[in-house]
Amino acid sequence: MKKIINKKTYDTEKATFIGEWDNGESPTDCLDYIQEQLYMTADHEFFIHGRGGARTAYGRYVGFDSWAGGQKIRLLADSTARRVVRKHLPEKYHELFGEKPLYEIKDETGETVDVGSWEQISDAWKATKANPCVKRRFALWEEQEDGSHRLRDEAVGEGYEEYEKEELKNYFALNLYGSGWRADDREELQYQYNFTDREVETLCEILEDIEKNEE
Repeated sequence: MKKIINKKTYDTEKATFIGEWDNGESPTDCLDYIQEQLYMTADHEFFIHGRGGARTAYGRYVGFDSWAGGQKIRLLADSTARRVVRKHLPEKYHELFGEKPLYEIKDETGETVDVGSWEQISDAWKATKANPCVKRRFALWEEQEDGSHRLRDEAVGEGYEEYEKEELKNYFALNLYGSGWRADDREELQYQYNFTDREVETLCEILEDIEKNEE
């Protein structure tokens, strides 16, 4: 497939295929299945060739209140391409964007806010650190040589700790306690659920309180 964008042709047959992924739906589900492929041009530009069913972003209107599956090409900005590769093809990141360590800024839900080398995201992190949003938490992660990530810094907004404790109690602690987890299971909890040090410390405090109240 090919498409002209800003008077330039992007062609899947001439560009370099980088990798592909899908949305986890069954390929036999013709309505909701999505498959996307990443390509790189000779000028080091990235684009996605995606296809999907009628109920996806690739669906197309065919008239008479009817929709069908479709396909399209989307050109990616460099920052977007980096996020896409980091999310779907992490093993390709250093090959495509160099050997500098990758940094990610994530919010309290684990959603990536920004990604790139330190030179690319340092200004964004410094601004976040200087003035974090109320009841929000942002974390700076550094990619290690083995592909793991190390927490480098945190930016915690006013009121977040109280908010976090309430959220952990309502959405995790009660269910964990009911499943047999206790405050003494700190290391295993952190391993199983990838909690941060502060999250697991808060959870264990809540689990201990629940256990005392049960006695």
